[in-house]
Amino acid sequence: MKRRYLILIGVLVGMGLSAVMQTYLSVSMPSIANELGGMSLYNWVFGAYMLSSTVSIPLFGKMADLFGKRKLYLAGLVLFSLGLIFCGLSVNMHMLVASRTLMGVGAGAVTPSALGMMGELYDEKDFPAIFGLMGVIQVLSNMTGPLLGGFLSDEFSWRWGFLLFLPLEFACAVLICLGPSPVAADKNQRRAEVWTILKELDWIGTLLLSGGLICLVLGLQLISREEILKGVCLFVLSLLILVFSVHWEKRCREPLIPFGLLQIPAIRNGMISVFLLGIVHYSSSTYLSLYFQNVLGKSATNAGILLVPMLVSAGVASALCGRLPRPAVHTANLLLWFLAWLSFIGIGLAGGLLDGLAAVLFSIPVGLALGFMLPLFLGRSQTHADNSNRAVSGGLVQLSRNLGGTMGVSLLGIWVSGPLPVGTGLTGIFLSLAAISGFAFLFTRSAAAVKLKGVNKDDSMV
Repeated sequence: MKRRYLILIGVLVGMGLSAVMQTYLSVSMPSIANELGGMSLYNWVFGAYMLSSTVSIPLFGKMADLFGKRKLYLAGLVLFSLGLIFCGLSVNMHMLVASRTLMGVGAGAVTPSALGMMGELYDEKDFPAIFGLMGVIQVLSNMTGPLLGGFLSDEFSWRWGFLLFLPLEFACAVLICLGPSPVAADKNQRRAEVWTILKELDWIGTLLLSGGLICLVLGLQLISREEILKGVCLFVLSLLILVFSVHWEKRCREPLIPFGLLQIPAIRNGMISVFLLGIVHYSSSTYLSLYFQNVLGKSATNAGILLVPMLVSAGVASALCGRLPRPAVHTANLLLWFLAWLSFIGIGLAGGLLDGLAAVLFSIPVGLALGFMLPLFLGRSQTHADNSNRAVSGGLVQLSRNLGGTMGVSLLGIWVSGPLPVGTGLTGIFLSLAAISGFAFLFTRSAAAVKLKGVNKDDSMV
């Protein structure tokens, strides 16, 4: 086995553990809240993680490109593991939320570093298969988390779910250390360059960007909790801060986000597509479960079982993404967006008239679309970025996906948080998702037609 495969295995296991933890909490949180109290902080156990992991991605992406992807990955693992320990030892909800925030910071360092390492160690022809494997691991983790959460919460204690992951985190670190160094360069020269760049890095722009993202995520969280006025005010404030930060960073020699990356059509269009994909991904998995339970009258266990075909189809599509010839990839991308559009139209218009089997059949094309597209865009972010910006490029894709998921779940949740019946609200959600999928289909077609000077048509596709 080549040593670079050790890093790949370490990255895949680390991603799987992070995904398992997310779905583990979705099942075990009722037991946690009953023991620790503090129901008012229930949503913040999830929101704090999303906030800290999203806000920290741009900074850690830049740091990974400066100091080395492997070092930042290991530092992220340490922070994530400390968060696991403190979560397992939490005595109240405040401590749990703080521990989840620490885990989110660790995840913010791990994500761009992992993508950057893959971009350095593997060739372009390997990317579809590698990112397809990542999609498969994500799906398997999403299926494992709820089962593990229910078993441990019922039979032992929810605390064991946090503590049992620590040996696996240690194994990830060992695998990463045993792999080859992703960057081979003159260390003294590299160190001098790093500290020069670090001194010139736009720290004011970093604070502005982080503050804007914090206000954005907090505003969406408040909107989802029906605190509309406060949420809208924070949302508007976030837009003002982010616009100002863009103008500020354009004048800096070492901006946090190199704007040259955004001028590459494949990366820019990929970020827009992944943002839309994030809305569809998180919202479909969240509200299909609610649909199965509240509209079709299924139990929580049966609702989880009905989601399995969608998750399995996502894994199959991730694997297929690496097998298709390059000319067929764009056609498949268009076809899957179109099928996702039809599926949401069908679920939305049918309302409660579907039975369980029909609803599952409608959900399978959605899973195929979700599984196929993320590896595609992650691979392109690494292909079109140079070695000094691979972590930043991959981090921007993940940042777009996180923001899309946060905005989608929060804003679409207004449909079911108001006076409307749940069934009517879910109809509005699925028709909204159909509109988003339709727009994504049209955007993908138009982006494929773009041909800029010095850029191949195939490279400009989303």
